Amino acid sequence: MHACVRRVFWQVLAASLILIAAACQPAPGAQAPTLVPTIALPAPDTATVPATQPAETTAYPAGGEPQAGDVEATGDLEAQDDAYPIGPGLAGAPVIDNRSVVTARLIEQAPAADQPGFTLLLVEILSSEDIAGVQNFTREKVNQEIELLAETEQLPEIQPGENFTAEVAYRGDEHGAKFYAYQIEVPAR
Repeated sequence: MHACVRRVFWQVLAASLILIAAACQPAPGAQAPTLVPTIALPAPDTATVPATQPAETTAYPAGGEPQAGDVEATGDLEAQDDAYPIGPGLAGAPVIDNRSVVTARLIEQAPAADQPGFTLLLVEILSSEDIAGVQNFTREKVNQEIELLAETEQLPEIQPGENFTAEVAYRGDEHGAKFYAYQIEVPAR
């Protein structure tokens, strides 16, 4: 008896879903309703500057000039996506400009599985210094372990337990963001 009741239940449910789906179909020639609001976005070649930072204030890495992939320097958001990949085909509002100079202790390192050409560093942040004109997202990470991504080609030889300094920036958008390390320097041994 229970098997019969279950079978009837599933048949009624299936028939109900078919009727609901048919009722939701637009009439022939009518446009289907849009359930998700659309947002007008600026053209991809226009750069916007946050109101909290004057347009003429641009800080480059210590001793450096603007480089390809520097959204602050070039205004090229697509280059930023290529330089700091977060996910397949994702685009969104980038994290505000931020950088700091940190001293950290390497705990371990491994190739970044989801980002070829990058190495994942698990580090303990020992100190964090502000860079004029930009936010410091590592200040509250002092004495904590975090993951940093560094370009494998730019990574000097460093062993677990060793300290190093680096410029660190938090890059990404609402789909995901990560800390990236640049200009990594290991004190003389």
